Amino acid sequence: LQPSHQALQLFQKAMGIWGKPCEGWESPQTMALKQITKEFFYSLPSPAVRQTLLSTLFDLQVIAPNPCVAKEISHVLKVISLQAEEVAVELKKFTQSAPSTSVRGAKKLRSKLTMSGCAAV
Repeated sequence: LQPSHQALQLFQKAMGIWGKPCEGWESPQTMALKQITKEFFYSLPSPAVRQTLLSTLFDLQVIAPNPCVAKEISHVLKVISLQAEEVAVELKKFTQSAPSTSVRGAKKLRSKLTMSGCAAV
């Protein structure tokens, strides 16, 4: 499984779909998040795949559409017990990009995150 592998891309896509298919069913996002356990995360074949999944989780945490989803993502992040290097890579992304000082710039940044496959499809 590589970061560009179709299975990983489908899993990421499922994590971005927060609409419920039918009344009484969980959203694909909730179902996908419930699959991420410590064992699942560390059984991924390479650090690059783990980093890709972690990046998706952080992006989803930032743009979570409701508090229940944010809480579920927080729970997943606590359960997988992250390594300092993994978190440092994600934090560098924020320090390297110039912060937006206007509402228009913030909207552009949000649309970039949405277009990167981390939001609802």
